[in-house]
Amino acid sequence: MRSNHFFYGLLGLSFLTAFVVPARFTTPGIQQLQGVFAPVSRPIRYLAAWIYNRTHQPAVVDDRSPLTLRPIATVYEENHQLLTALASLQIKFDQLSQLNADRQSVGDIRPLCKPATVTGSEVSGLREGLTIRVGSSSVSLLNRPVIRGNPSQSPLPCDLVGRIVRNGPAGAQVRLITDPGFVLTARIGRYVTDSDGHLKLSYDPLIHPLVRGIGNNQMAIQSTLSMQQVRDGKIQRGDVVVLDDHDSQEGRDGWPLNIQGFTVGRIVSINPQQNAPLFADIRIEPQTNLMRLTEVMVMVKD
Repeated sequence: MRSNHFFYGLLGLSFLTAFVVPARFTTPGIQQLQGVFAPVSRPIRYLAAWIYNRTHQPAVVDDRSPLTLRPIATVYEENHQLLTALASLQIKFDQLSQLNADRQSVGDIRPLCKPATVTGSEVSGLREGLTIRVGSSSVSLLNRPVIRGNPSQSPLPCDLVGRIVRNGPAGAQVRLITDPGFVLTARIGRYVTDSDGHLKLSYDPLIHPLVRGIGNNQMAIQSTLSMQQVRDGKIQRGDVVVLDDHDSQEGRDGWPLNIQGFTVGRIVSINPQQNAPLFADIRIEPQTNLMRLTEVMVMVKD
């Protein structure tokens, strides 16, 4: 009888807390009471969930055939097609991401440039040039600089590719800096870290050589640099050669201020000249094979 009284008392208390006492008073107590039963309720909950999952299989709905399930071989074939399409899209996405990075890497002059697709190259062996398609443009492209972004070579500046020598409705012809006889003036140096932690080009201000294209994706320094000057200036393989050509001279047009300091290439060899051993034969190569470019940037404005 005492147990019955206790049970009836609990029923009455439950009724009061459920229908009479405001919820703002009972909710904190319920949360505390649930914690008391947690050691029992939690294992039972897991056990019930395990039994349910073992005895109830989720219904399979085939959106391609909702009324009757398709053969498993058909599903496998569709999965194969989807995986193939996904791989193709991933490759295209990676290529577009790289292309966008190349375009953005030109930095502040990006609004002054226009991307151009390379449609062909000069393969005669006597000249080195590219044929590009710039698209519709009302601006004359003759003698305009052609560059390329260089995100993978950061912190080096963008690369100088060449200059447009002919343009027409069908496309434009680019003369590469490696084309035999192409000349420009440059600086030789290397990037070092200053006291503030910033990279800067360190070079000998007295060395301002003339660089000439010699074909086979190479250039050579045509100025009479002696081997002693090379040693005094600490010029070595791997040094970077950058554009420093402001003035029009010898029938050549100067380059815009915006691209001064763009990379021409790196020194790949330093040897004494065969006919004049006291003078240096310095060879330069671009960061990449210019004949294999697929897209370039044309600087349509200064």
